[in-house]
Amino acid sequence: MTTAIAWWALRLERQDLGPDNPDTIWFENNLANFYDRAHDLRSAESTSPDVLARARRVFTKGEWDVGHFAYHLGALLAEEGKKDEARPLLAESVRILTAALGKDSPRTLWAQSALDALSQQAK
Repeated sequence: MTTAIAWWALRLERQDLGPDNPDTIWFENNLANFYDRAHDLRSAESTSPDVLARARRVFTKGEWDVGHFAYHLGALLAEEGKKDEARPLLAESVRILTAALGKDSPRTLWAQSALDALSQQAK
């Protein structure tokens, strides 16, 4: 029920603001996170790539948003065991977040930790 309400709210947001509005992109990212937390990985994975693609078009001045979205998709793929797909996204996330927020930012540290965990699993 809650997922249906969130999806309906996203439809309204897209209608009112457009799919490439930063608020709409963040809203959809949050919906993907909701799916992930509800253990609906299929829905989360089907939503997240589109969020990242639109964010790459909209946030073009080095904003940390793209790094955040790349982190979430990379972490999701890692959770599903898709390590080869997750690794470049997490590396991109670390690069963007470090440039935008610094190496000691909690967001950068989360992304670096996820990337390091993949490297440890590869050994």
